[in-house]
Amino acid sequence: MYRLNHFFLCVSAAVWLCTAWAKAETQSTPAVAAPTNITIPPSSIGFSSALRHEASAVVESDYSASSDAQETRFYPTSIPQNEVLNHMVPLLPPMQVGLELPDAEDLKANLTSSPSERERIGINADSLLARQDALRVMIVGDSISQGQEGDWTWRYRIWQWFQENEISAQFVGPYKGTVEPEEAEQPQPPPLYGTTPVTLPPRTSGGYAKGVDSRFLSNCNHFCVWGRAAAVDKGIIRETLTQNPADLMLLMLGFNDIGWFYTNAYGTIDSIATIIDEARETNPKMKFVVGNIIHRTFIGGREDLVANTDIINDMLPEEVENWSTSESPVYLADIAKYYDCRPGGCPAGYDGLHPNAWGEYQIAHGFSKTLVNKLNMGSKPLAIPSQIDASLARNLPVPSNFRVFSSPQGVTATWDPVYGAYSYDMKVSINGGDNGFSGLTASFNRWDSHWPIDGWNYAVSVRASAGDNIKGSFTGTLTAEAKPQLAPPPQNVNVKATEAGFTVTWDNPKGLYTDSIDRYNIIYWDWKSDHCSYLNGAAFESSPGKVTGLPPRINYLIALVTWNENGEGFPILVSNAVPGYGTPETPSGVKVDTIDATSVRITWDDVGPEAGGYRVWSRNINEKDSKFQVIANVTMGSLCNEEYFIFPGVWNYAFAVSAFNGDNESGRSSGIIASKPTSDTPQDFKCPAQPVWCPGGGEVDVPGNPGDPGTPTDPDDPDETQPPTSTGIPNVACFANLILSSPLTDELCASYGCIGDDCFDGRCLGDDYVEGCTRPSDASTSTSTSCEMPVVTNTWSPGNSHGAIPVLGAGGNLGNIEITGDGAKLTLTVSSPPSGTSGPPGGEPTGGNPPSEKNHRVIINLERIPSGGEIGGTDAWVVFERMLEDPPVQVCNTRPLSTTYIYTDDIGTYPAVDLGPFTAYGKSGCKYNANNKDIIGTLSCQGVSGISCERNDEEDVYCDLGAVIKSSLVCTW
Repeated sequence: MYRLNHFFLCVSAAVWLCTAWAKAETQSTPAVAAPTNITIPPSSIGFSSALRHEASAVVESDYSASSDAQETRFYPTSIPQNEVLNHMVPLLPPMQVGLELPDAEDLKANLTSSPSERERIGINADSLLARQDALRVMIVGDSISQGQEGDWTWRYRIWQWFQENEISAQFVGPYKGTVEPEEAEQPQPPPLYGTTPVTLPPRTSGGYAKGVDSRFLSNCNHFCVWGRAAAVDKGIIRETLTQNPADLMLLMLGFNDIGWFYTNAYGTIDSIATIIDEARETNPKMKFVVGNIIHRTFIGGREDLVANTDIINDMLPEEVENWSTSESPVYLADIAKYYDCRPGGCPAGYDGLHPNAWGEYQIAHGFSKTLVNKLNMGSKPLAIPSQIDASLARNLPVPSNFRVFSSPQGVTATWDPVYGAYSYDMKVSINGGDNGFSGLTASFNRWDSHWPIDGWNYAVSVRASAGDNIKGSFTGTLTAEAKPQLAPPPQNVNVKATEAGFTVTWDNPKGLYTDSIDRYNIIYWDWKSDHCSYLNGAAFESSPGKVTGLPPRINYLIALVTWNENGEGFPILVSNAVPGYGTPETPSGVKVDTIDATSVRITWDDVGPEAGGYRVWSRNINEKDSKFQVIANVTMGSLCNEEYFIFPGVWNYAFAVSAFNGDNESGRSSGIIASKPTSDTPQDFKCPAQPVWCPGGGEVDVPGNPGDPGTPTDPDDPDETQPPTSTGIPNVACFANLILSSPLTDELCASYGCIGDDCFDGRCLGDDYVEGCTRPSDASTSTSTSCEMPVVTNTWSPGNSHGAIPVLGAGGNLGNIEITGDGAKLTLTVSSPPSGTSGPPGGEPTGGNPPSEKNHRVIINLERIPSGGEIGGTDAWVVFERMLEDPPVQVCNTRPLSTTYIYTDDIGTYPAVDLGPFTAYGKSGCKYNANNKDIIGTLSCQGVSGISCERNDEEDVYCDLGAVIKSSLVCTW
């Protein structure tokens, strides 16, 4: 039975999946009165909606987390459409869609049905913990606070701090443990389309590190749940505190609210405020310490996460002050300051977010510092040990009792669980080949082959893993032959595209292992490489399978698999479908190139987006009454197909092409006969390789040294070392969109400025806000309200750059700056080698200069010049401004429309805000960084001397290029 489990990887590398779920509505409204004096009323999410949102996230993530990553590119050419299968396998398992979510009241009951605290921890009226003079402390948090089995947890470290300072503290809450490992089981069938999964309580029975003080195990209660959002806790915190009274709350929530799109930054602030209000209903004198939100390493396409984290952390100091009362004070713990995790690197985390043993100390230190300085508790904050302190080491022995054997699933490997392992890394090779797996992991102590072929020989070894860097040693390698007892795929499969989905029909298969068929899973995939979509699935007990609610005009690759009692059988790939389209046109431009006597390449022209794919046909022209037969289905956007082993020679065959959209098929093109090869026949006729999936969608390397011990920076404690920040910032979609001249209209890019009619103060809004676009009233400047910002293009795009923005390094080549325009706007083109390279503009990178110790990534926004002005006669400034490191705040923006702004800090570069009166993150007042130091070197441009550069009182650097702008400048830094 499929179950909904409240454990999932909070904003993992696959966090993009949340975009498929309903996003909370975002809006900006005037300030109104609120119980906790919210400065900016948020875009909020109701409790019932939050419960259902959590349920939808858990359904998808639990199924993914309980399945293995799969092998990459191993199906041989003898398997039909092997290349397509090889693209699909690394993305398994599919995320199941069409599930009915449980009723909100049922979900709430499941969350609050735990036993009373006194029953749970077994204390009595005479015990120390039951004494009235003990401070009752509730820690409220998510996965960062709950931890996984084998963790010390920061909760333990703060418990130690209470002990060291002789503070009698009783930890209260409905739960005691970390997240326990999943139980090993054979592959489980996906939930059926339209059904409601069974819900289970949170997993909270996991153990702690083996070295924890035994006294903690009887005083470790908490209210921390993996994946929990503040939007959910606000609806159950009153009941939880009624059952588990507290005097002090240590609260660290909000990451999942913005990470899983419950709401935006303001909605998250609102949820935290509601938690405080609700908690006071149970104890009007409760004290609160609220931790801010930590950054995580950058995830491709999630620049919104970086922005919203900064917005929340910028707002919290003022909001916390507003929430505080004389009877019930609220204080801020600046966890983000001490937790060494940034978009460019995360030495404190084991996976780019969740704390390792060192990071646990840092979080506890942040809370203890506030307890000392604000609540006068204890004498000094918790000390943070060295990152390489031996006590932080995690022991992961080699898995014991390792076995590999033939099974109904093909091949199965089992071993005894390793305490403290989060997962297990696998090495698998097939038929004596190289390890054909990429990032293969098992989430529990069992692994089963996926889509095996009878007779294949698997060689397998395994090791325990606790994150990205903590690994045990591999076992020896054992082998077994695949003997799957899985059902074959359905027969006579047909696909009909509809306006908002597709319908699949099929005949049940016959033969071996079909007597226990349980269901059929339709796997579909928006395969466009730049769409960065994973596989989806819709499971049905029988034909037909109707999938609805899909966005139209998306080309979906479709496969069908059969599930029996042993697992999932081999798939059958069927016709791609494009919902919203009908029958495509007949292909034209068919060309047949002879590779050699038995090989050809067939190409044709694209018929347009209505084609789900193409069929390639052939017939022997020398055989009487021969008919065209389908020899290949070509999908995933290819307009090319190679055919080999054509006997008795390619010149005996004619080839044709048709297009299809599901079962809607075009006419067949005219047949083209292949020519005989000659001595002049090229030997390099090859179809283009498929583009890299999700280019630029993952992390990119960033300059910097995240392991640097840091420098003393805390004015309250000059002997304290603050964790460093990394220089540089990974390429992010908002930046890339700006560089690549694409409109920034998505709400996720709100904090980075926008292009288009729906923006104001750099924030993208709806149609009703078009009139809000403003410009300075100076008559000499353009007063257009279009909010359109000029085009900025980065022409340096080597294959491994992911569209990275230009980099300024010591002595490095800034590259070619080309400025053109019509008097209304300027277009600035920058071509620059990546950091540490140099060379002619547009040329190949050379060895060049080594990377600078501080490389500054640059974005240049060229604003409108005065209406009717001429390029050569217009003042154009280049302004370099350094932003505050934590948090990064924008500066006042009052300069002429002809100004170029570049914001740089130790982390990276932030795009310029729009012109005109600027409200930083929606707040009134302007801020600037008085810390601008050591940013600017000497700017010199080829053929130009005497460029005027100066600093103003705010330490901004201006370089006047007005008199030297020409069609081409090469500038170095």
